[in-house]
Amino acid sequence: MKSAPIVRYAALAGFAPVCREVGVDHRALMRRQGLDPELLDQPDAWARSVDVAVTMESAALLSGCPTFALRMSTHRTITTLGPVGLVLTEEPSLREALTTLGRFWPSYNESLRLRLVDRGAVSNAVVRFEFGTAVRHTQAPELAAAVICRIAEGFLGDDRPPRRVLFRHAGPPDVSEHERILGTSVEFGAETDSVEFDAEVLDEIRPSDDPQRRVYARRYLEAVASAAPEDRLEQVRGIVEDLLPVGRCSADRVASAVGVDRRTLHRWLGAEGLTFGRLLRQVRHHRAERYLAAGHSMTEISERLGFAEISSFSRWFATEYGVPPSRWRASV
Repeated sequence: MKSAPIVRYAALAGFAPVCREVGVDHRALMRRQGLDPELLDQPDAWARSVDVAVTMESAALLSGCPTFALRMSTHRTITTLGPVGLVLTEEPSLREALTTLGRFWPSYNESLRLRLVDRGAVSNAVVRFEFGTAVRHTQAPELAAAVICRIAEGFLGDDRPPRRVLFRHAGPPDVSEHERILGTSVEFGAETDSVEFDAEVLDEIRPSDDPQRRVYARRYLEAVASAAPEDRLEQVRGIVEDLLPVGRCSADRVASAVGVDRRTLHRWLGAEGLTFGRLLRQVRHHRAERYLAAGHSMTEISERLGFAEISSFSRWFATEYGVPPSRWRASV
């Protein structure tokens, strides 16, 4: 029988102060659901995800404060996410930051999944929860959306918010506080719980004074946290993307980074109908198209895709697409 998903007590960061703001007893609410208030000071302690979700829901209903979880988010910093927060601050683009968050968020909340869905000119960071049992949860997705918006602000600034935030549940009559905290328009009764962005902003490269620092931060994260087990292919794809810019993207190195031998890596890819060469080609195609469309320089694109010279990148692109990269960009 599968055990219930668990979450770190860090998920309740901000719970006690918001309870005081709205006039409810946080200790009584937690104990009612079998949670230990004393563990709020131990963020790496574990509890059942459903108990944490129900506790936040109860606090919102009892206090009559529909923005309870959003208020919790204002008491948090990026360090609330633990080691994954350290890596996010070193990612070169918002897309890669959200991809990393999606891969490693389940190591802090087993019930939570995040994936990016591209829809032409817009992309949605979609969140979903699997508690193992049917339970009302409006506060959990709102808190997750607030975390995503806060991360986006670190990359884009507060003058370029997401296009909008979508929630599946019904909203209150007055959504002004939702929009103030999230920094953008909010719609309820949607098909997904998601944060919507202009696709082009996700790939804007943020300059780094020390690119190697990201490599060390990622190694540390890999050592202390596990990626979502169901996203094994995405884990491999992410490592390929990490190793491309440093010119070390071989099957042996990728296998080592995942913690398996080369034969196992090939078996994993084969089960998905892929070879390592084909996966590498897919990643390069995806990145090349996005960086060209976003207007990055040929030098920058060449380096990001692991080519030593611009001429090498140009020859590869012309072979793959039948036209030089400059002409392809002009056509787009």
